[in-house]
Amino acid sequence: MKIFKKVLVLLLVLSITLNIAGITKVSAADSNDQDLLNNEEIIDIGIENGGYTRKSKIKVKTSGKIKYIKVNGEKITGKTIVLGEDGLYRIKIVTQNHKKTYKITKDSKKPKIKGVKNDNTYKSVKIKCSDAGSGVAEIVMTMYGIKDNSMMVAELPPELFEKGYKISKNGIYRLEVKDNAGNVKKVSFIINDEEEQTADKLAEIKNRGVIRIGSTGDYRPLSFYNAETGSYEGFDTEMSYYLAQLLGVEVEFVPTTWPTLIEDTLAGKFDMAMCGITITDARKEQALMSIGYLENGKTVLCRAEDADKYTSLEAINQKDVRVMENPGGLNEKFARENLPNATLIIHDVNEEIPGLVAAGEADVMITEILEAGYYVSVDDRLAAPLINQPFTSGQLGILMPKGYDTLLEYINNLIMQLESSGYLKKLKDYYIFGIQNELGNLDIDNCTTSRAFEDAA
Repeated sequence: MKIFKKVLVLLLVLSITLNIAGITKVSAADSNDQDLLNNEEIIDIGIENGGYTRKSKIKVKTSGKIKYIKVNGEKITGKTIVLGEDGLYRIKIVTQNHKKTYKITKDSKKPKIKGVKNDNTYKSVKIKCSDAGSGVAEIVMTMYGIKDNSMMVAELPPELFEKGYKISKNGIYRLEVKDNAGNVKKVSFIINDEEEQTADKLAEIKNRGVIRIGSTGDYRPLSFYNAETGSYEGFDTEMSYYLAQLLGVEVEFVPTTWPTLIEDTLAGKFDMAMCGITITDARKEQALMSIGYLENGKTVLCRAEDADKYTSLEAINQKDVRVMENPGGLNEKFARENLPNATLIIHDVNEEIPGLVAAGEADVMITEILEAGYYVSVDDRLAAPLINQPFTSGQLGILMPKGYDTLLEYINNLIMQLESSGYLKKLKDYYIFGIQNELGNLDIDNCTTSRAFEDAA
């Protein structure tokens, strides 16, 4: 019995010793691992091994001192890796206590989008997306509805576009394709199948009780937003009220801009745009335009003291001549195409430009004869020496989306009636030449003239 007790005690002591040793051994191992973790230096280039980049320069971040860096076997100095042409790069970074190697591929080329061109209009499209360098990573499509102004954003799998993805629903689309290196290709386009448009827009306007007129509000004397009165003024504004009166509806003016005029029209933000819009083939390709209701053309507006100086395009097309235009319209386009040597200044607010020319901030404004005539009549510091010899000739028309054929037919008939009745001539006398005449009543559907002329009478 005594021997048994001694053996039991011995075993117990041995077990405790082994456990303590084991615990000690585990603790030591944990401690060593922690020390290794603490002593391991951080090396980071911001790109995973086997990854892609579009950058030409990569900064190396380390927590320790760098011994050397090799790129494709050649040592470099400093902590910035410079990548040249697209392709595979082998990078080795060695510090005092650690080393790390990377294989990365530089890809600076944007993905390719086939089947659609930027800012074009189609009935339907079949789009293919590809990227030969790093491969397509993601495709995001945004669609704005033409009829209801709705918006949809969707991330689509790249596989859909490998053989071609068909889009036929009417809308304004924006496609963003991103590859694995971070390069992004963007394209905007419009799907506008006329058969899907409203069959009878004129009936819709009458049922709604409001006609929505798009206006830039910056074009005296045709359509100008008066911030003091909070209302629109001008030739086209008067025509808008007259049209609404004929239809028995109210007018709602919807702001737009020259750069977004076509986009806003096709998006259905308004029923039509009427703000001194020149009829052009480019606009007629994308939308509907009425017959012309007012002659117009490009001319020069300058200071009165320079009237004898700027009497030709050659005289204006000089380096020391400052030409100021608003962005996105035909005036800027004309200046860029015909006055390449002149100094072109872009100013966002169109109605401020004549005053800036008069004050000497610019020398010339290329504008329409209607606008030039107006500003000369109200500011004796200005002159329009070529107002009777414009550089171009054209007509102003009313812009609306394709498919609004019943509305277009009604507008064209109205314009012919207003021309034959003398109404358009009296509008021109009043707003263009400043003749405060009395229009009186017009025998068109027993409709009288609008407020401005009744007040002026």
